[in-house]
Amino acid sequence: MISKSEERRNQILVGAFKLFLEKEYADVTTADLEEIIGLSRGAIYYKVKNKEGLYRAVIDKFVFELLSNSLKREEFVSNEKPFLSFIMNELNLTKERMNSVRNTHIDANSTEYINLLSSAKFHYVGFNDKCKALDQEITQMWLTYYEKGLSVGELNQSIDPLLVVSMFRSLYYGDSFIQSITGSELDIDELKMRYLLLYNSIRL
Repeated sequence: MISKSEERRNQILVGAFKLFLEKEYADVTTADLEEIIGLSRGAIYYKVKNKEGLYRAVIDKFVFELLSNSLKREEFVSNEKPFLSFIMNELNLTKERMNSVRNTHIDANSTEYINLLSSAKFHYVGFNDKCKALDQEITQMWLTYYEKGLSVGELNQSIDPLLVVSMFRSLYYGDSFIQSITGSELDIDELKMRYLLLYNSIRL
């Protein structure tokens, strides 16, 4: 059970997240935040001090925490096909991320989320460096499970692991970008089909 303080913080971040999805950072006013969150300026800025601090807290929660959650949990994979198990786990985790945003009762489409990421490049100091560091960690995690697949004879030894991992991750980011253009949601089942096609081309 979460504390009242944590519940209040979540209320503030969810409300601010909704607003930053709908409006550019510069266009969001304190009055806007008070209206959508339902709290006074003092209550909103008690922990984060100002709009910039609130924006950083929103990006940390709904971007970095969401994208890094696979790094913080132990993956249980098959001994015979560890890389395939890992891929399926990642697809399930992606679905969980999407559901966690839905559970905030925010109707956020891919376009709005991509716009938020683009905005963060300009309004979140250190955003690019933090993204690069996270990307390196995620790539290394994929490589770790790829190496496990190689060690048990699951995968073709003659293919460059980094190239394969890059292809898998490009499928995810490519599909996400296309959905952002069309204003629709990432289709996990279709992404799974693409992953399996690629997997079948590299397995023994």
